[in-house]
Amino acid sequence: MSCRQQTPTLASGTVEDIAAEMGIDAAEIASRKAFLELTEADAVHLRNIRGKLAAAQNGFADGFYEYLRQLPELAALLPDEATVARLKAAHGRYFASLTEGDYGDAYVDGRLRVGMTHARIGLTPKWYVGAFRKYLSDMLKATWVASGEEFAAFAPTFDALLKVVMLDLGLTLDTYIHADKRAIALRDRAIESSVNGIFIAAAAPDDCRLIYINAAFSQIIGTPRDEVLGQPCLCTGDDDGFAVIRGAIAEGRDGYTTLSRQRADGSQQWIELFLSPVRGDGDSVSHYVGVLNDVTARKEAEGQLAFLANHDSLTNLPNRSLFDDRLHQALARADRGNGFAVCFIDLDRFKLINDSLGHAAGDAVLIAVARRLGGLCRGADTLARLAGDEFVMLIEDIGDAGAAAGIAQRILAALAQPVHVGGRDIDVAASLGMALHPDDGNDTASLLRNADAAMYAAKAAGRNTFRFYGEAMNRRASQRLALESDLRRAVARRQLELFYQPQIRSADGRLAGVEALL
Repeated sequence: MSCRQQTPTLASGTVEDIAAEMGIDAAEIASRKAFLELTEADAVHLRNIRGKLAAAQNGFADGFYEYLRQLPELAALLPDEATVARLKAAHGRYFASLTEGDYGDAYVDGRLRVGMTHARIGLTPKWYVGAFRKYLSDMLKATWVASGEEFAAFAPTFDALLKVVMLDLGLTLDTYIHADKRAIALRDRAIESSVNGIFIAAAAPDDCRLIYINAAFSQIIGTPRDEVLGQPCLCTGDDDGFAVIRGAIAEGRDGYTTLSRQRADGSQQWIELFLSPVRGDGDSVSHYVGVLNDVTARKEAEGQLAFLANHDSLTNLPNRSLFDDRLHQALARADRGNGFAVCFIDLDRFKLINDSLGHAAGDAVLIAVARRLGGLCRGADTLARLAGDEFVMLIEDIGDAGAAAGIAQRILAALAQPVHVGGRDIDVAASLGMALHPDDGNDTASLLRNADAAMYAAKAAGRNTFRFYGEAMNRRASQRLALESDLRRAVARRQLELFYQPQIRSADGRLAGVEALL
């Protein structure tokens, strides 16, 4: 009886590959047969009784599968008569090979294939061993009858049957064990190849020291594996995120946090950490398994999105949304006696720059203006770009109009110097409107509206100057708005009539012009 001699290769799932991985070669089979004392004499005993056992085979198979279908776990694998019939046919082939007396390569391949099939369909070893027990128990009586009920003939024959069945059982169980090893090896390779950092930490002592990390963990942390093993599992830092993990460990539950740490080069790194307890006997936590990911790029992207949502993309100054928030905060602080001013800044004749030099030059001017205005801001002040050439400055902790006027004059002085763009100097000027809290408003809308009204008063005064908001100014603005509304309604209702009145020079009576009257 010869068996293959093959060098182990990478598993491809074939019987030959599995046998090679398991080291099932001619020498191994010979060793197993020798230990079981399975010799040619045993083969002769089984061949001699083969015909007599074959007569009882059909009834034996019927009873065997009827017994198996009584067990719920096995009945699920035998759902219909077609499946049972197919298995009975396979059973018949096995029964024939069992007593054929040839236990060489083909026989060994068949047993390994059965083990692979059972492992694949989920027939666990306990059921396989139990079925074999039932099989041998039923064959005991059949062999006794086939031996003429003479112990001298029965004993060596049944012993030979036991040797072959034990060889079969050993080969089949080896495939189960090997399948588990392959699954564990695959899992280990998957964990080691994962782009996520994976670690296992002992539950004791309290700092949960690392006993395993994969390559990605070492890469994310930036520390060699041998320097990380035995160290605490990222739960002993001062960051609030570490406290979250320590709380999860103390309570023996899942934990999740995002940690901020400093890399060796001084740059900031953000790490997302998941932690879960592994429970052993008595439901006690024996280990923790964790997964960590470097989410620095995501955090930076989120930060950039948050910045863009609250800042002007051209000048990087706060936008209207962020300025409103800062103004709300200033109003809350003002309740404790902190005064402030809102300064509305609008560049004079900026449209002329865009129209004559192009928008690129206009953008360069806006950036330069933002830089100059920003240089005047103190730590608590906020400078924002509202739209176009409109800026607004929140000036905190200001005592009176005199101090506000001093700041307005510094703004005008900062803008007095030309802006150098594209090889030429561009003169820039601005009109400023100042609204003081609480005299000129107690909410964001009224303060901005009144500062804007004061800015228009500065433009009406000749530009390149500043004006404070006053109630008289508000009355004039309201009157002008009412007049404009009345005129629009009058036009819509055709209530206006146009007359032309000649203008005559008194010296010579000649026509000097025409006056239009509405």
